[in-house]
Amino acid sequence: MLLRIGIATHQKLVVEPETDAMDAVFVFFRNCGGLWGARSDVVSRTTSAVAQCIETLTEFQLVQGNISIDASFEEFNLNVDIEYAGVLPVLSATRPTAEEMLNDEDAFARLSGYLVMRYADKVDFSTKNGRCSLHLNFEH
Repeated sequence: MLLRIGIATHQKLVVEPETDAMDAVFVFFRNCGGLWGARSDVVSRTTSAVAQCIETLTEFQLVQGNISIDASFEEFNLNVDIEYAGVLPVLSATRPTAEEMLNDEDAFARLSGYLVMRYADKVDFSTKNGRCSLHLNFEH
């Protein structure tokens, strides 16, 4: 039996919205999860949440310039900080209705925010001087 005590590590990825950012996110978290020995279900939720964030930021043109993804892992939590210049996405605890999806042009953005909130165990966000920060926590 292998016992890992006090494991803490940190990795950073910077993506350009115009490139294959999604592929970079998937490779980044697959590699980090393997290095850290993180549970695959937690890595999967983390990857899905971050990919959804990146897609929302780029698809709805909420970001200006590069996106910084800072991931850290310790035995009980996987934390991700996403920082960029731009506008915060709409993060909603409720899913848009089918009618809203058909009739409200903002419903897709709200659905994306809802998915991020569902994947992560905790989400915090802030904005200061045009810089946005999203903190996603995933219990391990």
